[in-house]
Parts: sequence; C-alpha cells; structure tokens
Amino acid sequence: MGRKKNKLRRLKQQLIDRSFPPDFDEVDSSRLSGKQLGKKQKKLKKLSMKQVTITKEHRWYLVKVYDTPLPSKSFLTESFKSLVDSEFMMLGYYQSTNSARFFLENNTCAAMAIKALHKRMQGSTGKVMHIQVEPCQSFLILNAQQMITVKETLMRRYNAALNFLELSAFHLDPTLVEQDVLPVLSDPAIFRQVLVLVRDNFTNMTTLSLSRNCLRLASVRVMCGTLTNCPLQRINLESNEIENVKEVVSVLSRFELQELKLHGNSCLNDIKNPTIYIRTVRSQLPQLKTLDGQDISGHVSAPVVSASPPELMSSLNTSLASTSLVGSEPTPVYVNEPLVQKFLAEFYTCIDSEQRTQLVHAYLTNAKFAIESHISVIPSGTCEGSENILKALQSLPAFIHAKETFSLKVLKLLSDQAEIAVSGQLQVAGHHGTVSFVHTLTVVPYNTGLGISHGIMGFRKTAGSKPGNEHELFRPVSSHVSVSPQHIMAINLPGSSHGAHHHPYS
Repeated sequence: MGRKKNKLRRLKQQLIDRSFPPDFDEVDSSRLSGKQLGKKQKKLKKLSMKQVTITKEHRWYLVKVYDTPLPSKSFLTESFKSLVDSEFMMLGYYQSTNSARFFLENNTCAAMAIKALHKRMQGSTGKVMHIQVEPCQSFLILNAQQMITVKETLMRRYNAALNFLELSAFHLDPTLVEQDVLPVLSDPAIFRQVLVLVRDNFTNMTTLSLSRNCLRLASVRVMCGTLTNCPLQRINLESNEIENVKEVVSVLSRFELQELKLHGNSCLNDIKNPTIYIRTVRSQLPQLKTLDGQDISGHVSAPVVSASPPELMSSLNTSLASTSLVGSEPTPVYVNEPLVQKFLAEFYTCIDSEQRTQLVHAYLTNAKFAIESHISVIPSGTCEGSENILKALQSLPAFIHAKETFSLKVLKLLSDQAEIAVSGQLQVAGHHGTVSFVHTLTVVPYNTGLGISHGIMGFRKTAGSKPGNEHELFRPVSSHVSVSPQHIMAINLPGSSHGAHHHPYS
C-alpha cells in the first residue's frame, strides 16, 4: 500500500515539475505491467483534467499552447479569432522549449474562452493542441535586443522641448506590441531596467507620466532610487495601485515637485477631508503648487471645492479643460486620456444646453467642421473658421444625448494630438424617434487647454426607434445640475480616470 502511494506521489510531482501533463504516449511503460500502466494512465488523465480556476480577480493570464512544431503568433491569432467572441490582444508572444506562450491583460472572458479550446482544435500538422491558461504575476526580464527596442520607444515618446516623458500604459505602445516586447512596469525588476534607460538618456527630464501602469508603492521606491539625480518637477501617478498616501508622498519628498497627480489610486478612496489630504501632501512636498489638477499654492488651509457647473461652462470662453500653475508661466498642455475625458464631458454638457454657441471657443480659429446627416431636421454641410462654425452651431436643433449609450474609441493618442470617435444615441427636436450619431474629432493643445482642429458629426436614424415625448424631452438643461465625466459616457479603455479634473500633463 505504501509503495502505491509513493508511486502516485512521484507521478503527481512529475506533473507539477513539468509545465504540462505529458501525453500518454510519452509515459515510460517499459517496466510496468498492463494493469499498472492502465492505473498510471488513469491517474495522469485525472490529474491533467484539473484546471486552474479563473476568476475576475486576476489582471494577467499566461496562455501556453503545446504543439509540434510550435505554433506561430499569426497562426494562433487567426485560429482563436474565429472561436473567441470577445476581442483580445496577444501580448509578449514567445516560444519556450515545448510551448508557445503569450499574455492576456484584463480579459477574463477571452482567457476562459481560450481555456475551453484545450484538446478541441488541431495545430498546423493536424495534431490536437494542448492549451493551458493560468493567472500570472511574473514576466520575462528584457533581453539585450528588447532593451534596444525599448530605448527606441522611449526616444520617440520623449519631448525634448518640454523635457517630458510619456510612459502611460507603456507596455501597450504599438511598436512594443508589434515586436512582442512586454515591459510590464508593475514588475519591479522590469521597471528598473526601463528606468535605467531613462536615467542614462534623459538627464534633463522634468516631467514624467506613469499613469495606468498598475504601479504599487514598491515600484515608486524603485523609481525614486533610480532617478535620484533627475530634476523632476512634475509626476503623474494616476490610475495605479498605490495604497498609502503618507508613504508615497514621503518617498517622493526627495524631489522638489511642483505638481503631483494621484487620482485613481486606492489610497484616495477613504479620504473624507480634502484639507487634511492637502496638508498631508504639503507637509512632505512644501514646493507643491498643484495636486490632482487643483491649485493648492494659495489656500492650503481651505477646503478644496470642485468647480460648479457655471464655472465649468465659463471655462469654454478660453478653452475647454484649461489649466495653469499659479505664480508661474503657463504650463504646456499635453494631450492625454483624462484631459480628453474632461474635454468631452464639457463639450457634450454644453451642446445639450442653451449655451451651445459657446462651443465655438472649443474650436481652433481655422478649424474645419462638417455635418453628414441622414435626418431631415439636421442640414448637412462643411465650413471652416470660427465665424462659420458659430453659424453652423446656431442652425442645429436642440439635442439631448443619451449619455448611457456613449462609447469612446481612441484612434490615435500622442502628447500633441488625439483622434477620437464618439458614438451613441440622442433625441433631436423636430424628429420623432431615436437618432444614432458618430462624432469624430481631432483634438490638439489650444491656448491653456484643448481645442478641436477638425470635427465631423454624423447622424442617422436608429433602426426600430419609437417616437418620444418631445415636450418632456427638450426642457432646457438646468444650470445647477452637477456634471461629471462618469455621467457622460462609458469609457471603453482600461484604467480610465473619472471626474472633472484639470490635467496639464498625462
């Protein structure tokens, strides 16, 4: 009895040591009788059917595909595309000794769907492929060739004129994704590799954006230890996983920061008194002038009050989502996702209100504006320049956008330009039924905020729409209604920030 238990224990250890249970043909049966071999195969089959439980708690998944020869990235992409309903992105594809591997981020649906394909599809040679999906917390260290690619990407993302380095969601850079380089900055070892390149190549860097990288306090310590001699004045740590305000501010105190962003981190969830929050930060960072987009240089002891809707609307007179540092020269504006969200929140709040004509200030003076309409009450046409855009806005009937239907697609996002497509549904005065719209626009830095250089509004009847109550629907928007971006649209991007904030940098 003891021998059988020891033999079974060894078989289990064999499965644990190997990355995937062996095929039955690979089992060494030369020294086993038929009965023993049958039992062994039965145990192997039972153990191989045990799968790692997948829940929505995991951020990263490692997918291993076993086949001979090893499948290519293109083969797996085409094979899975027709069988997996949810969209997914294969990150960091590489080949080990006996399997092809790649990572999935924030996509439990795709992970479960791919896991269900285990032994249910053939490889390129007709042999059934073994597929294993498991949660992952560690990643491959970058090799010398990958470091060259990362360095080239850093050079491209660095703005020498502004001494600004944009590392938001760095591992999703299109060049890195295309070349299967996966520098996950939440991994401290990989983060230090990247920071060494930053330290050695950007000695004059004053502004650093690290938003949407899932950084923890340990990663911030790595950053401060590696970039000790960099003259950093502005750091953006939005939408990460920092848990403690006091500790992160203490770690950052080695820099003479003038601007800091921590919005979107769990450390701010329990803060009930903004004044105490500001005092806590200023106690460690006395030079700080702007915190989470709000000026704190002149009223540290006073409670922080968010901008009311009238103030929000008045900001259109200069430019939407504007910002500046008090007591210093205007801070250069960098296009980034949170700032774009703020811009769009104000844009659609204004276009649904009686103050629509103020939107003319959101367009550049030489901007191009077009309307492509299949609705009789909305005229089609194109125009250019502020005067003609104002006339076009005045000619439009009253709108009420269904904010819960909004979807945002970022077609292009650079520090000096963003191309965006917003789609959804709205009600139009004079038209019975729901109207579908697609609004594409190019956003660039303008004055002290953002502005539209080119915009196209498309309108079409929604199939199966029913007439609504226009009298109830087109009441003017109350000027005292509180507005925030989370009430404006459902952003379809990982790690997006909410709230009406002013963002001078990403």
